Amino acid sequence: MISDRPTGVLGDEGVIPGDRYQVVRKLGVGGAGSVYLAEDTRLGRQVAVKVLHPRPGNEPHPRVEREARQAAALSHPNVVQIHDVVIDGPDAYIVMEYVAGVPLDELLAEDGPFSEARTIELGLMLADALAAAHAGGVVHRDIKPSNVLVRADGLAKLADFGTARMGHGDTLTEEGTIVGSAAYVAPEQIQGGDVDHRADLYSLGILLYELVTGERPFVGDSVAATVIQRLHRDPLPPSAHRPVTPALEAVILRAMARDRGDRYADAAGLAADLRALAALGDDVTRPIPAFVGERRRPRLLRVVGGTALALTLLVGAALTAGWGSAVGTPEDALVTSATAVVPELRGMTREGATAKAEAAGFRIRSVREVPSKFTPGTVVDQVPGAGNELPPDAGLVLLVSGGPSETPTDDADEDAHAPAPAPDTGSAPRPAEPAAPQDEPAPAQPKKEPGGQGNGGPPEDPGAKGRGNGKNG
Repeated sequence: MISDRPTGVLGDEGVIPGDRYQVVRKLGVGGAGSVYLAEDTRLGRQVAVKVLHPRPGNEPHPRVEREARQAAALSHPNVVQIHDVVIDGPDAYIVMEYVAGVPLDELLAEDGPFSEARTIELGLMLADALAAAHAGGVVHRDIKPSNVLVRADGLAKLADFGTARMGHGDTLTEEGTIVGSAAYVAPEQIQGGDVDHRADLYSLGILLYELVTGERPFVGDSVAATVIQRLHRDPLPPSAHRPVTPALEAVILRAMARDRGDRYADAAGLAADLRALAALGDDVTRPIPAFVGERRRPRLLRVVGGTALALTLLVGAALTAGWGSAVGTPEDALVTSATAVVPELRGMTREGATAKAEAAGFRIRSVREVPSKFTPGTVVDQVPGAGNELPPDAGLVLLVSGGPSETPTDDADEDAHAPAPAPDTGSAPRPAEPAAPQDEPAPAQPKKEPGGQGNGGPPEDPGAKGRGNGKNG
């Protein structure tokens, strides 16, 4: 809620004037203000209180209440919730959810670069958060690692909605240093043009680039040098720094296209592609063997005849070549601002799927036959998935059942990982029912990564330096 009657700002005695919020300790200082851990005496809970830096001449903070009201309406598991805002002339403080987590920039500095699986996991949570925010009319404008808090259980929360523009963090001219905002903002923000939700997607693309490579795509000796690179050069592909699979690389480069018209139309589309990559599992997000030397093929790839790897490479090829990626567009691609919704093709015959795709304005770019227990000729998966919005004439990729593999396989594994066709709508033959899975091998223990799922360690000490909401001031 927004308090009707302000009670002032933080006092030197460690108590916010009024009797509701009592300060426990200081958590940190950021571009917009100082952040404190406090006790909400009315509700008996810990909260984080951001005291905004005074403006020049003690002028009132513009837009604070309006933007905070918008941000307070956001309710999403990957967004730091705003509870209360108090404004008293030039003074203002914001009460928000306290997150006992580690800022992502600290995790990256200590343990980066991350695996592709962990990068996709974090990216998906942040894309989902942005999708919810954008649907509510809120654009963040300052996506960067220090504004992401990662709890001990792996949950990531995006902070500073509604406050990113309130302090001095907007400036890109701090002499001698490259401020976080300057390293992540979109070209249109640098140029002072109109900014919409696609600026957040660009910043998230840079963040993903840094997570998986350990490097920022644009680094100069000064803010000006970095800005010039951003405006006039495309980034090196992530694989120039370290092995990255084509599918993830294409997603990252599309998100951070210089022309926002070439980026994803919305955060939901970015999340859908990340979710598709996550569904492929750890085996197919590893770099191809040529990068890492000889080793035994992963069991999943052996039992399904390379189906998952084929899908990964097809995703990468389609994203890179046909979906507006910054890494190139085929000559026959139709450049247009119009989009169409990809139809559901799974469960249909190849001929029926082709006709349906063409009727929706798309063309079938590639058809790959894969071993499957579904009826031969049935579409068992498609790239991109149904519901994505793409330019008309964009190419789609179909994976079509070729029948069971002649090579003996472990039925349980194939059934467990084979993509499930869509429910029968009457327009296509129903796929053959797969055999019930047998006893499956125990899943491998997940790799322990900083703040990741399956960490197994105790939660971070909330009192540790730099922990909690303090970095996202």
